[in-house]
Amino acid sequence: MKVEEYIPRFYPIKPWNETRSFYSDLIDNHNFELTPMLDLVDYIIKSKISDRVFGTISNHTMLTMSIYEKIELGREMLRIYFDSTEKKWFYKYYSRPDKLIQFEREYDKELGIEKFNQFISFVKW
Repeated sequence: MKVEEYIPRFYPIKPWNETRSFYSDLIDNHNFELTPMLDLVDYIIKSKISDRVFGTISNHTMLTMSIYEKIELGREMLRIYFDSTEKKWFYKYYSRPDKLIQFEREYDKELGIEKFNQFISFVKW
């Protein structure tokens, strides 16, 4: 039986100020209901979590973050998705590429930043 070699895939990181500008533009110029995402990015910047957590925009409603400057798909990676229709947050954490989702939660809109803080503490980021 031939075992396939694991080939890591990486996401390029984006500076948090660029991520902030991206969401600000979507809200101000395109009427996207993504203020909670902008609030989360602002919180990450103001709290200095941005000094130790790197992120990228996966799509307009999803942030992908890690403690590594090169975000490897599935390795100590958090995906945060905000659904503006349901007004809910969806958090998915992957610890290793060879495992499926290790942590998956759904939260009401008002709990986004609180639960983000709890997650950061839980995984010691």
